[in-house]
Amino acid sequence: MAETQSNDTSRRPSPDTTLELLRALFQDRPGLLRAVTLGDLEGRGVVEEIQSHDRLFGLPVFQFAVGQTGAGKTSLGNLLFGERAMRSTGYQDCTDYIGMLRLRSDLWYFDTPGAGGDEQYENFARLALGLEQIRGRKAESFELLDFTDASLEGGKVVGVLRTEVAAADRDREFGEKYPPDVIVYLVVPQRLFLRPDQDYLRDMLERYGDKVVVALNTWESATRDVDVLNVRRQITSVYQDVFGASVEPRFVRFDALSGTGVHDLTRALCQVIAPEKLGGMQAVLDGDLKEHARRERSLHYRRTVNRIAARLALNTVDQQTGNQDLVAVAAKGVSQFGVLTFEAGAAAAALRDALAELVDREARSVREKQSEKIVTKDAETRKRDIVTREPQFDLVETTRKKKQKITREVEQVTGAGFLNTLKEHAKATVDQIDNALGGGGWDKHDALRERARRNSVHRTTSTVQEEVEVPVTEIRQKVVGYQEKVLATVEEVVGVTERVIGTKALKGGLPVIELLLSVGTGVEAYCVAEDGRDGIDTYVERERQRIAIVLDRAEPQLSKLLLEGHDAEEEIAVLLDRLLATS
Repeated sequence: MAETQSNDTSRRPSPDTTLELLRALFQDRPGLLRAVTLGDLEGRGVVEEIQSHDRLFGLPVFQFAVGQTGAGKTSLGNLLFGERAMRSTGYQDCTDYIGMLRLRSDLWYFDTPGAGGDEQYENFARLALGLEQIRGRKAESFELLDFTDASLEGGKVVGVLRTEVAAADRDREFGEKYPPDVIVYLVVPQRLFLRPDQDYLRDMLERYGDKVVVALNTWESATRDVDVLNVRRQITSVYQDVFGASVEPRFVRFDALSGTGVHDLTRALCQVIAPEKLGGMQAVLDGDLKEHARRERSLHYRRTVNRIAARLALNTVDQQTGNQDLVAVAAKGVSQFGVLTFEAGAAAAALRDALAELVDREARSVREKQSEKIVTKDAETRKRDIVTREPQFDLVETTRKKKQKITREVEQVTGAGFLNTLKEHAKATVDQIDNALGGGGWDKHDALRERARRNSVHRTTSTVQEEVEVPVTEIRQKVVGYQEKVLATVEEVVGVTERVIGTKALKGGLPVIELLLSVGTGVEAYCVAEDGRDGIDTYVERERQRIAIVLDRAEPQLSKLLLEGHDAEEEIAVLLDRLLATS
């Protein structure tokens, strides 16, 4: 599938859709992505101060919650109480008594039945507040339930003190004991503000004047701005009927269930309460509560981003949600969450467009970094002949001399008669030499020798061996050369080449953590900047460099946890909290 170009806005989800897609990923943690604003935390801080400090107010302060039935009066009391001690259903006519709760700070909270529903229930409230009762069943008494020492045990409220207050004893038993210091008139904007509501508000204003603060109980998912504008216009009209143009309504928006806006409500109430009764409460509002709330807001936001990063780091980078790349959706959802948390609505449009391009680019980089090529190995082959060399022969004639032993017969002449004859002849020669020389002695000598030879020689024949050289002629084969002969042809591997056949998506790992955290803290820095803002990419890049250093130091520990999979998700988030949430 082709990459979505950064300048293609036609396929980008809207900010609300992006955040909802991210919330869908965390269905198992439905409260994780609820944006906690500064006002929320200041309100929570106020509630904690009111609940925990002894005698925070200088004198007892009696605060009454009145208004439409089902408008959140009991929920506000439970918020202050810290537990759901007072029965609240969210439906009309859910309170048929006057509830009382004294907090350690010396704030007394009174919950009353609503107006515009059951007439007798409304008359209980009118009787308690000293207003004229309306037609129908008039109240002869009302039940006062004191929740001060109540507690929840096994899901049941125990320790509630019940007192029946008769109409005749109302002033002495109730009115004089608990005179209202401030009245919170609760209205649900998305409901119609009908004539019974207007009459009730008019009677309240005529008796208690500017002690009334109008609290618009706005529910995050149900209240529209147009609803708020309509109900403000109707209430302003009632004020003008009673006071003319001299008194303007004190409007405060808050959420009785979550506590959002309780800080603003408390400030408005303190403007009504007599100064001598405020005691240390004003110091709480004017002190370091706001700075504490700023730190708590940042901590909550960063802890949330850490948990988003921990889960996305364990998912593969090819996952999608709503036909969008999950990593990019998460980063954009984090930025939208940051805008809501830090209430930077005015900068949201510019932030969204600039950040979308940056996120798309960085998400692509992460996907490429966390993708592994799938490679196959191809063998390179060639054909080769298997060859042998056969010798070539020829006949060659050669002559050489060869030593050879031969045998032959030899005649030998021997004998003693011959020697004696020779001796005699020699002696006769000496004696007769002169006669022989003068008278023909040589002939006589020869005759003598012949006679001796014949008479005295012995002849013998013997066989002897001797070595002689004789010529020998030889004819033999001789290798005169070689000839190659192919025995077979085979195919052999001569090399291996790698070929990419696809890619495998890896877990997001450290690159995804770095991206989401740098976007998250970069958006925070952008939103809380008080002077002229640089471009969002400047803040994100600055945070990316800082976070990269921190993550690099913790890389061995994080890598080990990432290998363990989703079982280590919360452990990864806690480690990120320790490394980065408070830095």
